[in-house]
Amino acid sequence: MQGLNPQYSGLVLAARRPGILDPLAQAAGVTHKCMVPIHGRPMLERVIEAVLQSGRCKHVYVSIDEPQVLQSSTKISAWLADGRVSTVAARSTLTDS
Repeated sequence: MQGLNPQYSGLVLAARRPGILDPLAQAAGVTHKCMVPIHGRPMLERVIEAVLQSGRCKHVYVSIDEPQVLQSSTKISAWLADGRVSTVAARSTLTDS
């Protein structure tokens, strides 16, 4: 993977469905399934990290309905602050997002 020039932006769909609390999120005590901890780290954190470490993407957009939930992750907060990650508003359907 050496020598790759990251030239793409990644998109991660992380919104919840309106009016529905996912059973997995509920069991974990979080509002969004993407924030369910897996071995102590939010699932979304692991996904973003994998995309950034792939060497293919220089930036990741997270489509989410409530961007403030990302602040519960120190690592995601740091990526947001340094500009490697940003949020976009989720739309009513996956396709529109």
